[in-house]
Amino acid sequence: EAEDRFGCRIRTAGSAELERLAAVKRTEVPRFRVLYATTNYYENDLYVSSPSLLQDNELFRSQKAILTVLGESGVKTAFKLHPAPIHYDNLREWLRARRYPHITIPKQDRPIFRHEGIPHLLQRSETVILDFPSTTLLQALAAGKTVFVLTRHLTLIPEARSLLERCAYVTDDLDLFTRMIRDHL
Repeated sequence: EAEDRFGCRIRTAGSAELERLAAVKRTEVPRFRVLYATTNYYENDLYVSSPSLLQDNELFRSQKAILTVLGESGVKTAFKLHPAPIHYDNLREWLRARRYPHITIPKQDRPIFRHEGIPHLLQRSETVILDFPSTTLLQALAAGKTVFVLTRHLTLIPEARSLLERCAYVTDDLDLFTRMIRDHL
């Protein structure tokens, strides 16, 4: 679209944060095998600019399916909710009821989640799972991680999807997505 709005050629430029993530030497042994970052969450009414009609119940269904695969796999997992002023406890309660000891549940009093954002967690993780493409996707790719992206809740234009498929595992089918994760683990 930018080509139609400006009389010059547009060049993209990476942010300083993305450049730092790409330059990090990977000498630290990862603490987590998987970082599952959900960028939206159940009963979220803060995102109003999404071009798709995001149904929170469908997102909750996707989150539970992904967490079930991770919980049953036994791999050490960091689960990070997108920072927001309002947090609902439905995912925490759902995880607690299933007693997956290797999934680190986000709590406000846990320093790893309160003070350490996605860039720091990326350095401490091997694989990244996302249920909604966002800034975290760019950060994970810049950090050189293996990335799985569920596009079920956001429709990408064909050109963007094609580019994404060149650098990440991408599908909008939840069953296929969970199989891909299970096979990878």
